[in-house]
Amino acid sequence: MKFMDCLNFYEVQYSKPTKIINVSKGKDYKNNTIDFAEREIVKPLVYGNFETDLELGNEFKDKTSLIMLSPVIDEDFGYVHFINAMLSMGLMSPLYQEIREKKGLVYYVHCYLSRVNKQGISTIATLTSNKNYKAVVEATKEVLTKPDKYLTKERLNICKEYYLVRKQKDEILRYKNVGQWISPEGWSVYDILDDVNMKKIREVYDKYFKFENFYISSDKKEFKK
Repeated sequence: MKFMDCLNFYEVQYSKPTKIINVSKGKDYKNNTIDFAEREIVKPLVYGNFETDLELGNEFKDKTSLIMLSPVIDEDFGYVHFINAMLSMGLMSPLYQEIREKKGLVYYVHCYLSRVNKQGISTIATLTSNKNYKAVVEATKEVLTKPDKYLTKERLNICKEYYLVRKQKDEILRYKNVGQWISPEGWSVYDILDDVNMKKIREVYDKYFKFENFYISSDKKEFKK
């Protein structure tokens, strides 16, 4: 690729548009014509010893993918989303500070909530070297077992401010956010923003984020637990 290629691409893709179409303004996308909630999974989400592994192998030599799964979550989804943000959103978050910045054990830490029908599981996931696997687990344990230290009022306010701004952005770009139309009521973090408080945060945290209740697994057989 040459500089002239970039200029040509710019001319074609980024020069003055021939037409501007606002696909968001004045449109109401939330209606009853499509109800995704009608499709329900008959069997509930449960843990168990199954023949199919949860993990897929990776092609990185001397590296292991690490996942930590919470207990099955049946309610308080918005708060679980919010707690995940308190734990892992940004380089100043507890998990990034303790695992990446201070100890240099990983490059990224993903902390997210996945939904199956009307249930969910919160996942902490990362990739690390084989030699650092146990250290990452211990560093994660250090964070999860000390909510008084890491889940502070200051951290709550930072995350709330982030979501308030993001909510405005998502409203502008709502035609791109399909998830808000197909998710069950109470699933979105926006549903709890007005009422989020430390008391409820700790209540939900104590219910779903106790380290000893997480299922810890890896794509390396020697690390499976």
